[in-house]
Amino acid sequence: MKPAIVLPFHDPTGVYFSQLEAVTPQLKYVFSRAFVSISPVTLQMHSQRISALGEDPFFSFNFNDPDSLVGDHYRSAYRSAVDSCAPDLALHLCDIDKVAFVLQSEYRDLFLADIQKASNENSPVLFQRTPAAWASYPKNYREIEHLAIQVAEFLFGKYIDIAWSHLVIRAGHLNTILPQLKSRDFGILAEILLLLKDVIGTKDVDWLLWEDPFIYSRNPDDLKTERDNSIEETQKRLQWLRPIMRVLLDSV
Repeated sequence: MKPAIVLPFHDPTGVYFSQLEAVTPQLKYVFSRAFVSISPVTLQMHSQRISALGEDPFFSFNFNDPDSLVGDHYRSAYRSAVDSCAPDLALHLCDIDKVAFVLQSEYRDLFLADIQKASNENSPVLFQRTPAAWASYPKNYREIEHLAIQVAEFLFGKYIDIAWSHLVIRAGHLNTILPQLKSRDFGILAEILLLLKDVIGTKDVDWLLWEDPFIYSRNPDDLKTERDNSIEETQKRLQWLRPIMRVLLDSV
């Protein structure tokens, strides 16, 4: 049985919808279904595109309350998937921008081989960025995220890409930990790994490159320089880090 893909989906501008539509044939080749958790503003801005995609039985959409937060969207995506899938089915918890990028890149075949192998593992598998992948990111991204990675190393006893973007886990296992997830923000990413600490395996991959230049059709060097020199971007990364660090430190 093909695995399923699980995608929290926040896309006010519509740029991710374009990527989703572009790679849907490839997603169908790899996955049995796509569980997509739509944020309230995405539904408000793109109801027609959602309705059109919803006619395809490959997609299973769930919609979130107006006052819900990003952690709620992750959790409702996971609940939708575990309620619909057999316990032994492999679920790929990931982000559409990164998946769309790698499927349209030179890393496509390596990505497909890696996810097929991970889908056959009984234990959860976390894909992590290699030094080569990290080198593609702006400096402020790297240095800020590595603050959390350093804290996670103390807790896990090894390098762990705590602000992860691709985790493979059996539906039954996800269902077991789901009631223990409390964060309504990005802290949910750290919560999941802490709950899987004793059983998770890792795989370092080059294909987890920085996807933004491709997604936004920008020159990578120009965009990297722009983000590095942006005070607003640095503050955004620090704000994003805060809930992850809180979960890690609260676990001590």
